[in-house]
Parts: sequence; structure tokens; C-alpha cells
Amino acid sequence: MLRDGGHDDRALEMTVAYAKERKQFGKPIGTFQVIQHYCANMATDVDAARFSTYQAAWKISQGLPATNEVSIAKAWMNDAFGRVITLAHQVHGAIAVTIDHELQYYTKRGMAADLTFGMVITTAS
Repeated sequence: MLRDGGHDDRALEMTVAYAKERKQFGKPIGTFQVIQHYCANMATDVDAARFSTYQAAWKISQGLPATNEVSIAKAWMNDAFGRVITLAHQVHGAIAVTIDHELQYYTKRGMAADLTFGMVITTAS
């Protein structure tokens, strides 16, 4: 079973909005190159997870064999969510882990999904 793809998408939306409003050194942090790279990497992961899931769903809806596509989508979604949520926390800083902030909820949901549906273990080559 795949994790809810909306959580990583929502984390991206929240991060981009926060980067536009949070000011440091008199300008929004979204103007800093590293923050732009973080957001671009997050968007790449979110889109890749979405498209691999669409591919698997399309094959299933057509009655075609989709074992590989489902496995790829699950593996990518699992890894991508971890990367997206980590970068979101980097951009938000300490505010993201407070109980009043929505991002900590998505982090907890992701950890619960890892425990419930299984993590994808990757090894360094």
C-alpha cells in the first residue's frame, strides 16, 4: 500500500509559502539559493512520486501486469517522502517541530506509515 501522496505535496506547499514570508537579513529566505535548491529538490521528488504512482494505477486500471510499477512507486514514494519532510524541516527550522505547527503532524504520519506498511531499506553500494 502506498503512503498518502498528499502529505508530501502539502509539506512542499507549506515550505514554499514559509520561504516566501519568512525574512532574514531583510529579505525572504526564499531568495537564498540553498532554499531555492531545497524547494526544487522537494518538487522533483513530489512530482516523481506522483507520476510513478499514476503509471502504476494506469496499468492496473487497464488490466495490465503492474508488479514492477507498483514496487517502483512504493519504493520511490517511501524514499521521496523522507527526503521531502527532511528538507521541509530544514527550511522551517525549529518552528516545524512544535505541536502547534502542521508539519510535525505529517512527519508523525510518515513515521507511522513506515512502521505499518514497511520501509524501503536502501544500502550504499
